[in-house]
Amino acid sequence: MNSNLEEEELNKQLELLKESHSILSSIEERRLYDWSLARMDKPGRYSWPFEADITQIPTRTPPPAAPEDEGPTRLVGYFFLAWVLLSFVVSIVLNR
Repeated sequence: MNSNLEEEELNKQLELLKESHSILSSIEERRLYDWSLARMDKPGRYSWPFEADITQIPTRTPPPAAPEDEGPTRLVGYFFLAWVLLSFVVSIVLNR
């Protein structure tokens, strides 16, 4: 009885090993497997299936981010501030 259980466990492990080999031996299947690992690692960030390749280690540092142009944002903020102030002034003047 005990050897029968061991044989069942060995058969299950052998099946898992065969399945792993079939997945990892195919290039496309391997990429999809790497993609699923990348999705589990960072669930909030989407990555394309063929973008994730955990076998390649990045060798270069990413380029520095371009500085953000704050001018247009500042102009829009000043425009809304002027609009609100003008509406308050016109409201006060018209209600007298």
